Amino acid sequence: MIGGVRIIEMLFRSNLFAIVFHPGEKVYIWDDHQEVFIGELTFHTQVLGVRLRRDKIVVVLAQKIFIYNFEDLKLLKQLESTDNPSGLVCLSCCDDSILVCPGLQPGQIRIEHLGHRRSNFIKNAHTSNLACLALSLDGYMVASASEKGTLIRVWRTVDCGLEQELRRGSDRAEIYSIAFSPSNSWVAASSSKGTVHIWPTKKSQEDPNPVQSPTRVISKFSSFLPAYFHSKWSLAQYRLGDDTHSEVTFGTKDNTLIIITCSGKFHKVQFDIAGGECKKIS
Repeated sequence: MIGGVRIIEMLFRSNLFAIVFHPGEKVYIWDDHQEVFIGELTFHTQVLGVRLRRDKIVVVLAQKIFIYNFEDLKLLKQLESTDNPSGLVCLSCCDDSILVCPGLQPGQIRIEHLGHRRSNFIKNAHTSNLACLALSLDGYMVASASEKGTLIRVWRTVDCGLEQELRRGSDRAEIYSIAFSPSNSWVAASSSKGTVHIWPTKKSQEDPNPVQSPTRVISKFSSFLPAYFHSKWSLAQYRLGDDTHSEVTFGTKDNTLIIITCSGKFHKVQFDIAGGECKKIS
């Protein structure tokens, strides 16, 4: 007897889905055109996450990640990770197949260049366990947040270098989701504070409103100040009025965001590149 659905993952906008039912030890591949299950993967422990691309299926367990060939479900690679109760993993959809997941130690990030069979580690990405990961559409950048939820760090996948450090706030919060804009010009994040924050990510892009940027005001004193002041504060914000789990993504139109919450609310908002509060448009 198959129980309720725990996880469902769609392959782009296709007819193929990966579905995990309760109790959660099997992954089924569903073809919605044929209305039939066309594949099945079985594990000894609960599946915590699934990611799909046209040539691969990635399945996340508590301390293991399995990578399969999509066509014949042949196991290609198995990775070890530190305890990963949230099933964190990112899989690029670009030609250069990149997988990002927790590393072997708390706060460590593992970057797998699957096409080149190369592994890189960001050893001290955070001082506590990872809580959220997000990969840009082109696979060039990955954003990470820890259990503290005060900072989001943006890294380059090609060399594991730190691109930017973004500050959500000074008190603890759970980062629910992070998203890159398609052009990699912006990063957005939602948290348990019920607020969505937006930051510009291109270093060449100056803050349009320097008065609102604490980093800009004190930049000439940066060598004398603690790390707190080196991070970039958000340019724009949106208050959901709801602290339930939320997911954020960028809309198809410029400077728009879409946010959905577990309480059933849908928000489409527009942000001003000059900063300030976002405007709800639907």
